[in-house]
Amino acid sequence: MLLQTISETNSAVKESPVAYVVDGDRQIQISLSDFFIDLGFEVAACASAADLLEQIDDERIGLLLINTQLPDAVGIELQRQLNSMRIQLPVIFMSAESDVSESVEAMKAGAIDFLLKPLDRHSLRNAVSHALRKSAARRQVSQSLRAVTACTKKLTPREHEMFVAVTSGLLNKQIAFQMGISEIMVKVHRGRMMRKMQARSLPELVRKFELVQAMIPDSQGPETHAWL
Repeated sequence: MLLQTISETNSAVKESPVAYVVDGDRQIQISLSDFFIDLGFEVAACASAADLLEQIDDERIGLLLINTQLPDAVGIELQRQLNSMRIQLPVIFMSAESDVSESVEAMKAGAIDFLLKPLDRHSLRNAVSHALRKSAARRQVSQSLRAVTACTKKLTPREHEMFVAVTSGLLNKQIAFQMGISEIMVKVHRGRMMRKMQARSLPELVRKFELVQAMIPDSQGPETHAWL
């Protein structure tokens, strides 16, 4: 199943996924690197949090396998730092000690799994498969968002208004009244906006609107369209 997941990922993005192995023990780095290389991953072995932050590339599909105790950081604190940097690569923790509170804290912060050393290969494979699928899905959303954002930049101010109005469910005559223009002009602006947004239907246009809206910070409020 894991090999199939990696194969599907490779065919979709034409590049191997990357595994960041973060552990201060060189022997563990080598062992886990061999594990991931055999599965078709590229591997970045990091001895510390600082090493990881120098190498990490959030644009790649992949995952982070992090020891909870690093020479220069606690794994959970590193995870929080990655979250604050909006690095969305899925995290799998590994630990030599069973600490329920630590594992719960890690999962609440978004970790995929919390595995005990010595690592069980079956459990690791399952966690990696889950992380890889999640990473691929996030990559797809990110690419879709960039494409939609590029489309919105082509809109004129009137077409921006039309984008918001149409996706709000307003009828042409309601939009005409709201904007103080004729229904004929509404149809003209609406048609141009649909073409620029590369939307062939209203449901597709709404999905694009919702995608961008989901990225707006809550503090801006529902009526603020800073992305336009």
